[in-house]
Amino acid sequence: MLDAYNGTHLHLPKLERRQMGAYLCIASNDVPPAVSKRVSLSVHFAPSVRPTSQLLGAPLGSDVQLECTVEASPMPVSYWLKGGRVLPNTFTSAANGNYEQAGLSRPEMLLDGPKYGITEDRHGFRTNMRLVVRSFSPADVGTYHCVSTNSLGRADGTMRLYGLAEAARGRGNSATSALHPNRTRHLLPLVLLLIVSCTVGTIRTAISAGSDSNSHRNSGSR
Repeated sequence: MLDAYNGTHLHLPKLERRQMGAYLCIASNDVPPAVSKRVSLSVHFAPSVRPTSQLLGAPLGSDVQLECTVEASPMPVSYWLKGGRVLPNTFTSAANGNYEQAGLSRPEMLLDGPKYGITEDRHGFRTNMRLVVRSFSPADVGTYHCVSTNSLGRADGTMRLYGLAEAARGRGNSATSALHPNRTRHLLPLVLLLIVSCTVGTIRTAISAGSDSNSHRNSGSR
């Protein structure tokens, strides 16, 4: 349902961004037709940035997508930064098996290309920023910033990206098992043979113990 107000003036106190949009002024009397005038209202405000996740882990070798939602007016300029490039031979493997960042250089602006895919979807004053890191490697571990700026200010959102080394190894073990489906079948007869051997050995021991007991009773009766 549309809001309606009667009068020649429309006053909007403490203007908010949600009040942006089109307003229609209609004049009518007993003599048709009515006439109208459309007025578009724009509210200007500094950017706000909201990342979809602040901590994200991904298996090595995969493509990873990072996303931020930006709200700003007038239309902002938005871009991605990597908080510091991993210097050669400075990434380390933590105790939990995940790759962590060590030595850093100055921040790097990321550009659309073979390594990074950058896209934006705009809907009014809202923009969805997406960054795809292709073929994720230990060198891609680190902090990423989605930055947005306009004439009224600047804002950024931060995401931490780390590598799931254990997940990658787990997939490798699963793949190895898939390549050798007969391994379990080959082990099954061996397990059954061991069970049968143990059972026979137990029966023989019980028989031997019973024979010794009978011999002792016979000797005692004499």
